[in-house]
Amino acid sequence: MFRTAAAFLAFGSLVAATAEAAEPLRLENASLQVEVSEDCQIRVTDKRTGATWREVELPLPWLKIEGAQARLRPLDSHDSARKLRWAGVLPGIRVMPGDNRKDAWLPAEVEFELSLDAEQPDLKLTFIPKFEGQWREVFYTRCFSASADDAYLVFPHCEGALIPLRRDRPGYLSLPKDNIYSGYGPYCACLGMVRMNAGDGVLMVFETPESALYEMTDVTLDGAPISIPRVSWRGDKLRFTRPLAVTYTFSDRGGYVALARHYQRHFKRWGFQRTLRQKAADNAAVEQMAGGGVYWLTGNAADVLSMVRMMHADGIDRAIIEIAAPYWHVQERYENELKEMEGAVPEIRKLGYVVSHYDQYRDAFARDPQASSYIQMNTELHPDGIVRQEDGQFRHGWPPGFVANPRASLELARKNIPADLKRFPFNGRFLDCIGTCPFWEGEDWDERHPLDALGTRQARQELLQLANRCGLVVGTEGGIDCYLPNLHWLETPMSMVRWTVGSMPLPGWQPVTLKPDYELNIATTHRIPFYSLVHHAEVVSTWRWEDGFPRVPQYWQDKNLWSVLYGGVPMYFLDRENFERWRPQIAQTHRYVCDWVRKIAFAEMVDHRFVSPDRQVQETVFTGDIGVVVNFGKDPYTLPDGQTVPGRSYRTFTGGNVREYAAPPVAEMSY
Repeated sequence: MFRTAAAFLAFGSLVAATAEAAEPLRLENASLQVEVSEDCQIRVTDKRTGATWREVELPLPWLKIEGAQARLRPLDSHDSARKLRWAGVLPGIRVMPGDNRKDAWLPAEVEFELSLDAEQPDLKLTFIPKFEGQWREVFYTRCFSASADDAYLVFPHCEGALIPLRRDRPGYLSLPKDNIYSGYGPYCACLGMVRMNAGDGVLMVFETPESALYEMTDVTLDGAPISIPRVSWRGDKLRFTRPLAVTYTFSDRGGYVALARHYQRHFKRWGFQRTLRQKAADNAAVEQMAGGGVYWLTGNAADVLSMVRMMHADGIDRAIIEIAAPYWHVQERYENELKEMEGAVPEIRKLGYVVSHYDQYRDAFARDPQASSYIQMNTELHPDGIVRQEDGQFRHGWPPGFVANPRASLELARKNIPADLKRFPFNGRFLDCIGTCPFWEGEDWDERHPLDALGTRQARQELLQLANRCGLVVGTEGGIDCYLPNLHWLETPMSMVRWTVGSMPLPGWQPVTLKPDYELNIATTHRIPFYSLVHHAEVVSTWRWEDGFPRVPQYWQDKNLWSVLYGGVPMYFLDRENFERWRPQIAQTHRYVCDWVRKIAFAEMVDHRFVSPDRQVQETVFTGDIGVVVNFGKDPYTLPDGQTVPGRSYRTFTGGNVREYAAPPVAEMSY
């Protein structure tokens, strides 16, 4: 299937024979000195610390060659503009023309552009395609890295994880190849590496994330076995028509917190940041939901209304009420139930809550009168609005459905959402899948409605904007952050999905036998609040619906503490029987968690640190010099200023150098 590496080797030999020895070319600003060697390898010296970051070769194992960058002299140098350009190749998988259309490994000619920001410690590497034809993927086979014992990958999956780069260290986790922006991968368009003791690091920021992928690659550096990310890009419908770019930001101190600050700077540069305060100015329902838990309530109108009234009687003064029912998907089956809901929805709103229901425009199903209503969504789009793959076959989605063309879905939503709101006065809407599904799945080869990955991203953004214009606050699964300008709450980031979903079958309230990986969701070993350090002031985050608090009551208090530490809110999936069973605990958690979260709901998280070496005691700080110290351990912990934090509890504080501490508003209880 694949051609040999001969093309690369021959190309490399030609370059080696014609190149002349030369001094490295340099770029420089106040923070960085950048050198580009004769073989176009990049070396960065941080002038603030003297630390050096050099690119490591990441061989593609199946090619059995070390790298595939051309050994060419730069074409020109623009030191005054802090920019260098040179010609070269990237290894790529090309679809060969002809009847059999076999894939072949070939060199893809590109022009490299390296530019250094005049003020910021940002080095941007751009790949300008100079090749034609159809290509599945092209690879950049170098990455900056460190081999130190304390070097970690900053992995912005869900809230975030710290993973040792060294494969021989405790806590190392193997990660499969995945997309940038993925439900099982990064929720932010970046990957980072830090040296924990020195605090310095490098952040890879993906300027063209729609098609970007990463693959952790095993190499040996300074005698140490490490795993670092190799970057690649997939063709958008097998084409590369625009430049691809990565910006490397070098931080001299502050560890993962500093990398989060830098990523936030890039996020603002892209024009994506929109705070909850700004969103509240457009929709008063933001005030009603901020700091309140998320409650998926299932049952008929009487059951739902009964649970909501009990919540209100228990002092739960703000919440997102999500009606988990199939009524809206196949309305002709449920006319009586819908008539009852017409009266229930206004009553819920009168109690001061945001009221929403499940909706989605990602999957479409074939009409089947015998099928469950949960797999009868968007039947109007089947078959003519389904995404067709390159081979003409439908793209499979949630079984037994298929992925709907995002543009066709948007048109259906333009009809459905306003019609729904004429009958039911919802002020919220949960639009599933948007925050977790990759862009490439919307690539449509159907000539009647062609679409590419970038068009998929834009269509889904327009869907959120439509819901906003209809007066709705909007939540979604996952947390792909380019959608945040039009989102108000996220269901997932508090759960580490890659290690939890396998333990969580339907329905969302039944007890489960947890798989060993679930421990990563709760333990202090890997978790960091990277996402909240960037986005806390923009969106309310909670746990996944199947990972609700009563689902695993043995970890209820752990989730309370993580929610308090990160400023997230509780999540429940309940029928009436289970609500009544857990009613005292739900009411207590509202006070224990939400009283605090309400105070910082609109605030930015400005710092996080491990207070104790074993990470059992951690601290977050928010704007206004307010924060919280959480003790996940069993034993009391005494802080340097003499304050004691009991085991399995927390203390909030106000003030900077001199703090005033406060205990939780209610005592801990057994779950």
